[in-house]
Amino acid sequence: MNIAVVLGYKLNKDATMDYTLVKRLNLCLRLLKEEKIDKVILSGGKPTPPGLDYSEAEAMEKYLLEKGVDPELLIKEDKSLTTLENAKYSVPIAKSLGAKRIIVVTTLEHMGRPFLNPINIFANEVNDNNISILFYTNSNNDPIE
Repeated sequence: MNIAVVLGYKLNKDATMDYTLVKRLNLCLRLLKEEKIDKVILSGGKPTPPGLDYSEAEAMEKYLLEKGVDPELLIKEDKSLTTLENAKYSVPIAKSLGAKRIIVVTTLEHMGRPFLNPINIFANEVNDNNISILFYTNSNNDPIE
């Protein structure tokens, strides 16, 4: 089973999405057409702005539904506030679904961080040789393994 995990990004004060998050979701839409993805975990809580009662996962779900994605494909993970928590909460969901491959959808800028790099974080959380992890970013067509 192939499970995509779309990493969230802060929302604007009016609950609209920053362009960074839109880029991640547009990549997810492309991957849904090009890859066999069985489920999509939308990973993002309610971190910013303070007082906003709307999670990143809810904003992502709304966007993808408006683009015609089947709601049965989507799973909201709305507790995570950091990349570390994205992995901590999303990987167990993916494992419970029987994931054989986890496809992490993010942006290239996110991948270049030396501290809390998504590659290391997800590899540590998965910790299972029977599950492969691929990373797709908006700036390339090829996964980073």
